[in-house]
Amino acid sequence: MTWYLLMAHFIADYPLQPNWMARNKRRPHVILGHISIHFLVMILLAGEARNTLWPYLLALALAHLCIDIGKETVHQLRPRWVIGPYVIDQLVHYVTIILTGVWIARAIGPVTLPLTTEVAILATTYLAATYVWFISERILAHDDESYHSEVQSQLWPRMFTRAVMLSAMLWALPLALPSALVWSGGQAGGLTIMVTVTATVPYLSGKHRQRALLTDVIVSLVLTIFAGAALWR
Repeated sequence: MTWYLLMAHFIADYPLQPNWMARNKRRPHVILGHISIHFLVMILLAGEARNTLWPYLLALALAHLCIDIGKETVHQLRPRWVIGPYVIDQLVHYVTIILTGVWIARAIGPVTLPLTTEVAILATTYLAATYVWFISERILAHDDESYHSEVQSQLWPRMFTRAVMLSAMLWALPLALPSALVWSGGQAGGLTIMVTVTATVPYLSGKHRQRALLTDVIVSLVLTIFAGAALWR
């Protein structure tokens, strides 16, 4: 269950939270809209289990509301604090997600969900490697205007390249994947060629191309280890 909640969080807090929404969450209708999106995404991902899970999902959505209000309050008091509040905000969200997963497991036991746990793990990992890391890196580079600008301008090429890198690394660890998700040798050869070609494209120009390449390799490697460890359990 925790993987579903984390996947829903990554979907609703990143690609489904546009910049205008993130900048205007001090307005009641905006932050309520953001929380409603979180709740609806969780409900949709729960499938038929939503009839049982909705009170727990609503509680998690309300917890998310309280956390975001706290973050916005800090932002109003200390507008120059950007990186610290973002990191703490996300860590607190992860804690509430884990606690809600444990709560559901203890209260109602196993739940039948539309996707397998393995698929949820992989979907969460790919979301983390692409849009989640794009937003995170952009925030972490807040004080470095030059690199921040390059991160923004290379949004899609770097996201695509990280996804390809992650795929190649997961293929290199076939035991980490369910047999139904392991690529065949012929596909792997094509994937390797794709990695060789595409990995260089976003890094051919720009003052910080080496930093960008090293960052994307490290992020892909860390997430490969993360996904492999989760799938091996």
